[in-house]
Amino acid sequence: MKANKGKNKVENNPKNLRLNFCFTLVVTLIIILFCLHSPAYATETATVISTLPASGQQQVDPESVIKVTFDRAMNSATLTPANIVLKDSTQQTVSLLSIYYDPTNNTAVITPAGTLKLSTDYHVVITTGVQDSSNTPLAQDYNWSFRTAAISTHPASGQTQVDPESAIFVSFDQAMNPSTFTPATCSIKEDSTQQIVSLLSIHYDATNYTAVLIPAAPLKLSTNYQAVVTTGVQYSNNTPLVQDYTWSFQTADSPQSLAPSVVVTTPLPGDSLVGLSKPIQASFNRGMDAITINDSTFLLKDSAGELVAAQSITYDLLTRTATFIPTSLEPNQTYQVTITTDVKDSIGEPLAQEFKWSFTTGSTPYSSPHGNYLSNSAACKSCHQTHTAQGKGLLNKSTQTQVCYTCHDGSGSSTNLKEMMNQTGTDQSYHPIMDTGNPNVTSKLECTDCHNPHGDKDGQGQYYPNLLRATDGTTTAYQGVDFCIVCHSSNDPMGWNKSAYKSSTHYNKGMDCNSCHTSHSSPNPRLKTQSEDTPTADNECLSCHGGNPPANYQSALNVKNDFSQTYRHPTLDITGVHKDTETSTDLMSNRHAECVDCHDPHALEQGNITVRPGDALCFKCHTSSQYGTPDQTDNTTSGFSNVLQPNLHNFSGSPTGHLGISCSSCHVSVSHGYFRKGMVGAIADNDPLASASQILAINSGATTGMWEYSSCTTNCHTAGGA
Repeated sequence: MKANKGKNKVENNPKNLRLNFCFTLVVTLIIILFCLHSPAYATETATVISTLPASGQQQVDPESVIKVTFDRAMNSATLTPANIVLKDSTQQTVSLLSIYYDPTNNTAVITPAGTLKLSTDYHVVITTGVQDSSNTPLAQDYNWSFRTAAISTHPASGQTQVDPESAIFVSFDQAMNPSTFTPATCSIKEDSTQQIVSLLSIHYDATNYTAVLIPAAPLKLSTNYQAVVTTGVQYSNNTPLVQDYTWSFQTADSPQSLAPSVVVTTPLPGDSLVGLSKPIQASFNRGMDAITINDSTFLLKDSAGELVAAQSITYDLLTRTATFIPTSLEPNQTYQVTITTDVKDSIGEPLAQEFKWSFTTGSTPYSSPHGNYLSNSAACKSCHQTHTAQGKGLLNKSTQTQVCYTCHDGSGSSTNLKEMMNQTGTDQSYHPIMDTGNPNVTSKLECTDCHNPHGDKDGQGQYYPNLLRATDGTTTAYQGVDFCIVCHSSNDPMGWNKSAYKSSTHYNKGMDCNSCHTSHSSPNPRLKTQSEDTPTADNECLSCHGGNPPANYQSALNVKNDFSQTYRHPTLDITGVHKDTETSTDLMSNRHAECVDCHDPHALEQGNITVRPGDALCFKCHTSSQYGTPDQTDNTTSGFSNVLQPNLHNFSGSPTGHLGISCSSCHVSVSHGYFRKGMVGAIADNDPLASASQILAINSGATTGMWEYSSCTTNCHTAGGA
């Protein structure tokens, strides 16, 4: 009994119970910790817990960054382009501008080097080269994909603190129909009032498939705006958008946060060899008050500190650019430009501080920003602005044409494109270049459709003249006629198919497109280099066919003498030219014949020199369908009829028609002019009309009266004659 009692006393001792509990707790904790570190209960390597864009996400903004968040701290040194790869749908690797690691959120932020393509699938790979902070790599590569949107905008949807004077950009994934971008299809309105913002202009950038909306006045501060592009906008194949595209943004809340500043200058700070005829320009980040930009706020001083007088100082609202034209600059001199704080923006906010820069002149009137970029890197800034660009391609102007106008307005280049494209006149014609400032010019082409501002080189490394573009995508540029036919062929939307020219007599004689046409603008129709011919001036056709042909075209037929005959087609006598929209009514009010009515200079071949064969050429004009009632008694019109009218010229095809009779049976075959009335030719003895005394009388030189239906009464031409 005692022994048993003693044993129970030991086992039930409180001290022993506490020891047992502690022992059990320690063992349990060890087991738990072991389990947590075993593969069954723990992840030994880092894992991706979220991505942005999400896997499979559609309509991703092409300008958005890519984010990858991990479940633990990562080794930032392993987050490199070698270990994080972005590829497009063609498996081309996309260059990355940067990869930033956010240690607070364990997130890698990936920024592509440029804007992603629209409507494109992208694939991201995080390789096992990425390690966590303990240098443990991922267990396997992590992959996901997303697709960019078909439309992107700037400002982006939901963006805040937007400059009230910024242009609105809408980019598409393919070519668009420029004529469908109108205020009815592209609009901006206030969210709260639904008031529509008036637009100064809508431009279409064909190179980047981008519409640029420029408000007529600054937007309101701290205001929500909604932009809409409707289904009235069409792709180049005239297919409309599937649905309206709408997005919103908010303007900045304080003008102080957007104080005006100079964002780019011409010449650039420190530039040398500046052309003596170069204008001095400063472009601002917002619209300015033009009245405050004058000769007391925009100053130019020479190396001695003396003020240089301004010939003119102007401000361009569209480009936000002030231009100082000096009376003269001296060669090889350093000049300093100052824009004072008295220059204010459109809401009265002054520059925060004076803006000064210097440049040094060269010894020639102009300097070119094109080419030699390794030794003339500042040339890039003539067209581009790194941080505050107004358009795609980091252009420092809102449109390509405005960038070209920086020099090609006559002040920085001998080619004054701006003046060319803004000429007006009755017969003025233009290449349809966008954004020229001339409402008469149709907007279809960009300057870069024909020119590469950076230059294309041939196989020998030489730049093509006039910066012509290598249009076949290789180092071979189409030259001369071939360059023009790239567009002016069977796919020309305007119908100007001139692909047959390379088989023509003119081409074989060494004449190219520039022999008759100019490239940008002309005071003559159809971009012709010369005006129409007159009795006293050999211009358009007679410059070759007037008896004094160029050296490479000595065989040119001389037709000038024919047009001096008493009886002739009135090609030189009547001024004015046929318009593309001319109607038969126009022909009646100003009857005349141009050379191109009978001859096609682009398709003229030996043995095939007219636009229609035989009599069909004559009846192109001389038909009753053109001139109304057949001329049985009317002496005021041509006297000619088509084959279905009861007239002298009633050929086979009618029950009473003549067989084997053609226009040349009576008239000279080359009908520019002749000494006999009606250009009636000599009749050979074996001609079936040789016995027609009335015809012979005309051949002898009849000089009065029209040839009428009732005049012919002998032999062949009796009332019941054959």
